[in-house]
Amino acid sequence: TDGLLECGGGQEETEKWVVAALKESSENNPQKLAEFLLRNALRMSGGKPRDDITVLVALVEEQKDYKK
Repeated sequence: TDGLLECGGGQEETEKWVVAALKESSENNPQKLAEFLLRNALRMSGGKPRDDITVLVALVEEQKDYKK
């Protein structure tokens, strides 16, 4: 949610951090990736976020031909 983006110095700066973290992460476990993002967001906000934070991790795969 936007709460994650509000944890950094500014929304644009935080968006860049989130994108970079996702690109560099080799974590395949969705729970661990969500915890990583949340932990770093809390660190960036000094442990006191200004807004509620929800982190949802989903895998998007290319659709394969489906035959009935």
